[in-house]
Amino acid sequence: MTKCPVYVTASGKEIPVNNFIQPKAPAVIEVVMNLKGDNPFEACLGFVCREIHYQTDTFQYGVRERWAYPTETLQTRCGDCEDKSFLLASMLLALNVPGETVAVELGKHKGQGHAWVVIQDLWGKEYVLETTASTPPVAFVNILPRPGAAANAYFPSIRIHATKCDVIGKPELYGKHIIRLMKDGDN
Repeated sequence: MTKCPVYVTASGKEIPVNNFIQPKAPAVIEVVMNLKGDNPFEACLGFVCREIHYQTDTFQYGVRERWAYPTETLQTRCGDCEDKSFLLASMLLALNVPGETVAVELGKHKGQGHAWVVIQDLWGKEYVLETTASTPPVAFVNILPRPGAAANAYFPSIRIHATKCDVIGKPELYGKHIIRLMKDGDN
């Protein structure tokens, strides 16, 4: 049986990947409480797309890959795809959205390693929330359902919820070489 994968830091420290979703962090709660607008989902996505600037880890930290916790992303006001996705998932969960309906996925998009948020509606239909877009959709209903075999489809390999993880494809699809799968018996 596979356990939740771990993120391996540059120093070799292993952190369960779902630790990066932090809906109870005071800074996350404060941002969510201060959002304006009629639709809290749109407000959260809009905040992440507009207020958190996309920045590669190479430029921001001087390393190829470094994951930031949502509180760090809020503090620096920038991050790359997984940083922004972990922040958005944390914000949505801080709204008390059921945990099983919000996930960060790692995989491939347009042939590159990427991270994005997936939400599920009451009928089980999944929607991709792209946090690296400079402008979010005007209305939440315009967020596209997960495409099937479209050229720009999202191909997940790991789905990360706040309390669990699912390996749903080949982990190497993410292409970052910083994820290690854990099996029963591993420390």
